[in-house]
Amino acid sequence: MTTRRRSRSDGARAAPKAPEGDGDRNDERAAERAVDRTSPEALQAAALRYLNRYDASVEQLRRVLLRQAQRHAAPAQLPEVRRHVDALLARFQESRLLDDGRYADTLARGLRERGASTIRIRQKLRQRGVAETIVEEVLQRAASEPGDADLNAARAYARRRRLTTRYDLTNPAERQKALAALARQGFSYGTAVAALGASSDDGWEEP
Repeated sequence: MTTRRRSRSDGARAAPKAPEGDGDRNDERAAERAVDRTSPEALQAAALRYLNRYDASVEQLRRVLLRQAQRHAAPAQLPEVRRHVDALLARFQESRLLDDGRYADTLARGLRERGASTIRIRQKLRQRGVAETIVEEVLQRAASEPGDADLNAARAYARRRRLTTRYDLTNPAERQKALAALARQGFSYGTAVAALGASSDDGWEEP
């Protein structure tokens, strides 16, 4: 007499079926959560949290809020969310909580102190979405201040990267490497030469 082996599937219990209507309720709850995170109140709270941690341009904050919306909102909701974001940014600008002129000035000054050239500062401000007119105003103000802004920045970069100690500036090949390091940061040849000559510890000057 042969005995039929019981397969694992014979004893497997069927998964309980979800009660009718549960799927619809889950979809509704997901939609409610999306609305909660993309409502005007939620967007404002997210914007304030971000500004509490970082300074930002108008466009930069817009990108942050829209990324949040795209994670949580259905495609059909996005046009309305964009309108909420635009209204929020307009209020923030009116109250001066967002001010691209102030933001650009602060960022440009910080970059300059760390040794950024005018070319690099312009690139950074454009990447952050600052309007071209504001970028040019900020750079013109820097250019009108006493001293050579790019030369001072090149000297700061040379000090920070220790170019005059890493390279023997009396050796033409070594000097060329130091000049190339400054050129890659957007400084002109003349500015690079002046910066290295002025900051050289051994008194080296460009002939």
